[in-house]
Amino acid sequence: MAAAAITQEWHTTRQGQGGRLELTRVSIPIRGLPAPFSGYRILHITDLHLCPNRSPAHVEQAVELAQRLAPDTIALTGDFISDYVDEAEIEGALCGLYAPDGVWGVMGNHDHWSGVEPLRVALSRTPVRELRNSHTRLEREGTAIVLAGVDDVWEGHAALPQALNGIDPDAPVILLAHEPDYADRAAASGRVSLQLSGHTHGGEVRIPGINFPVLSHILPHGRKYPAGLYRVGEMHLYTCRGIGQGWMPRIFCPPEVTEFTLIPG
Repeated sequence: MAAAAITQEWHTTRQGQGGRLELTRVSIPIRGLPAPFSGYRILHITDLHLCPNRSPAHVEQAVELAQRLAPDTIALTGDFISDYVDEAEIEGALCGLYAPDGVWGVMGNHDHWSGVEPLRVALSRTPVRELRNSHTRLEREGTAIVLAGVDDVWEGHAALPQALNGIDPDAPVILLAHEPDYADRAAASGRVSLQLSGHTHGGEVRIPGINFPVLSHILPHGRKYPAGLYRVGEMHLYTCRGIGQGWMPRIFCPPEVTEFTLIPG
């Protein structure tokens, strides 16, 4: 299989507030990728943790970046909220997202802890459509790839067989799963080419010199694959550091948005 390639660049908010956001660009080889999908781009945004006192500027910045990059599709991998559902805030933050093949998302643990049903109502008023143990076909010139999603792993709602039920056996599958350690299960299925995840915030605090991701070592379902690109069996996994923050401030671990370009494997 061809090797993946990664480049990184920095972006700042329009107002110069909220610090810097890292855009990571990854070229991912996909075995069996239909020719019309060569160069297909997916923008991955995760862990917004929408909360007024936790750098909403980064969320605005990520949406602005998505508008400028104009990807083919946008994937959001959970933890839209931290502690509560503010419907107006959610709608205002996400209403600017657009991609020709749709904006798709899955739920994370904080979403379930803080009011998943009101959140689903709020998201229904935005361009985001949930892949709740389900999938959608993305089509080009009579060919297709599959974008699938599982509900939150930590809360026991993930059901991969249900998400993959009825898919074309030859279509490459990209899986959205909030928790990255689910990659072991996804890779074992033999059907997933690429898993996109968040959850860990990249460790949130990293110790310079030894690159030790503090949070991920105590976070269930986020210990094995804390940040970046991995090969798990025949599958690629990317764990994005995400936008928001959790229990502690980010230290040497800036927020991240990731753009994937699919290439033949």
